[in-house]
Amino acid sequence: ARQLPAIQAGAPFVSLSRILGMATLQDIRRQLAEWGRVMVRQFADGDVREGVEILRRQGLIHIGPTPEATSQQLLSEWAKETDLKNVLILVGTHEEVNWLNREAQRIRKEAGLLGTSSCVIGEREFHPGDRVIFGRNDRKLGVKNGTFGTLIRQQHGSAVIQLDQSNKCVFVPLNNEHVRLGYAVTTHKSQGATTQ
Repeated sequence: ARQLPAIQAGAPFVSLSRILGMATLQDIRRQLAEWGRVMVRQFADGDVREGVEILRRQGLIHIGPTPEATSQQLLSEWAKETDLKNVLILVGTHEEVNWLNREAQRIRKEAGLLGTSSCVIGEREFHPGDRVIFGRNDRKLGVKNGTFGTLIRQQHGSAVIQLDQSNKCVFVPLNNEHVRLGYAVTTHKSQGATTQ
């Protein structure tokens, strides 16, 4: 007796596409510059080395002598940015996220870019002007996991956070455990985010 081949994930779609045909996306619209579109094509085609080389030529990749020196250089460049809605630090681990978020907050506080008062949400300390990210969907607040915003102030037992996408303000209870600093995120968490 002849055994049927195993069906892999997506195999039914491959078979259907052979019979019915399929549509494919060809245009890259997110990257505005031509070099960005070429870079995305390189990564999509599996040519990571060339994709990274394009980023290096654009001055977007810097390699330092140690991870600590590289992180300090990253923070130094990041601190020059003025519109933090369009800048996001991407790293690989939660440990790096936590450290870079604390350092970014310290830099902004020392530069006088954050309010002098503080607000504790969950067990984390924030200041007016801090960038934040929500770590869980919350229907009552109208936010999704990965929503970014800026802490405006503490008011009547809540933190007032202005959301990036709608500019709407939400009142977040101070016992909310799912609000974190949002200067740095893991590459996984950044999926779907659009920055410049």
